Amino acid sequence: MLLAVVLILFGAWIVTANTNNDLAVSIANTLSYPFRKLGFATHQTLNGSKSYDEVVSNNEELQSEVNKLRGQLSDYYDIKRENEQLRKYYDIKETNSEFKLIPANIINKDPDRGIYEFTLDCGTMAGVTKNSPVLTENGLIGYVSQADITSCTVTTVLSDKAQISVIDKKTADTGILTGNPSLAVESKAIIKLLDEKSKPEKGDIIATSGMGEIFPADLLLGTVDEIKYDEYDSSKYAVVSLYDNIAALSEVVVLVNPT
Repeated sequence: MLLAVVLILFGAWIVTANTNNDLAVSIANTLSYPFRKLGFATHQTLNGSKSYDEVVSNNEELQSEVNKLRGQLSDYYDIKRENEQLRKYYDIKETNSEFKLIPANIINKDPDRGIYEFTLDCGTMAGVTKNSPVLTENGLIGYVSQADITSCTVTTVLSDKAQISVIDKKTADTGILTGNPSLAVESKAIIKLLDEKSKPEKGDIIATSGMGEIFPADLLLGTVDEIKYDEYDSSKYAVVSLYDNIAALSEVVVLVNPT
């Protein structure tokens, strides 16, 4: 059984070795040690030079080595996954070089309110602060509305609590993007306070304008789906289809200004 575990872990190392040579060498050395030691112990036992108690003791040492190896492999895969996640955000990091990207997992999402609010597994200890923007590789999906030591609450752009200054990248028209309960389940939001002379069109790209102190400029959100008029005051507003399906998200990054 012990030998089977070692061989399985050795196979996993071969698959991933090319992605991190230093760690791969370390894992290889850890793997080969218990394997060589097992062969040596078996040889000695067959030749009668080792007692049963000594063999048992050796097996316990080997099991300890295997457990240590499992831990190293687990850490390696965590680092590998985090690096792959951050690689997706290269363009955002280049545009916002003064910011730090903190990878995070969604750990609590209410089935009824998950598109409006959810909890992440990082907090003030990691540098997260209230109002920190929350992104995917596609763009902005919300902001930190509350931060504790090891977790934080995110309010998404689908919530009517969100009030985000945005700009139409084609026409330069500006407005405030916020959530609308009747559209949120379709991953759509609205842009209100559009000037009557504004001319946004279907397909126009919407991004943050950079106005205000919360969101840096040019964080993408989605595209204009249609232009409508409010039935009560006849004001013009745009319906925006977000790039992300917020209900399906499991991983995000928090954009933190370390200064």
